[in-house]
Amino acid sequence: MSNPVILANEFYNHLNKDKKENGALTINIIEEAIISFGGQITYEQLDIGCDGKIEAIVDISIPKEPKIDSFSIIINNFYKDDEANRKRLLAHELSHLLLHLDIPSEAKSTENNKITLKFEDSIMSRGTNLEKEVEADLFAEHFILPNNILKLLLSERKYIKDGGFIDFDNMSKEEKIHKNSLRARAIKLGYVK
Repeated sequence: MSNPVILANEFYNHLNKDKKENGALTINIIEEAIISFGGQITYEQLDIGCDGKIEAIVDISIPKEPKIDSFSIIINNFYKDDEANRKRLLAHELSHLLLHLDIPSEAKSTENNKITLKFEDSIMSRGTNLEKEVEADLFAEHFILPNNILKLLLSERKYIKDGGFIDFDNMSKEEKIHKNSLRARAIKLGYVK
């Protein structure tokens, strides 16, 4: 299994190589990436407790080398106008595709050698797939805003309040990332005690 932080940093750098952003990836960059990888993004009313899910059509004609033919990320309508949550959920669901493409051993080759895989992010799945959910969250955080870019942002004076405190409210609004996530990562990096 790949390290979610390393994979997230590689993806960020790949997507950002021409843009030279010094901040969090925008929702447009994330959506463009998903579409360029052959994915679709839809918003639907999902079951209570379900934030998002991913469905992929996978070619298993070579069992040891599954190939994704197409995929769709479905996000709960509730988050359609919430850019911070949309970014987090799209990155989270994309990570399941990149990190957790497990072909069940009982998968039978169909006439066209394709199977449909589904991964649903719901309250119910958190108990049974906790490790995968933690990895997906870790990937999403670092894909949207890698540590090296977060360090750069934290060192900029525009996010420092009088008294030397970090203005997580302003940073959260500008970067469209949840304040608690920024604060927790700043603590881990030693910027906040």
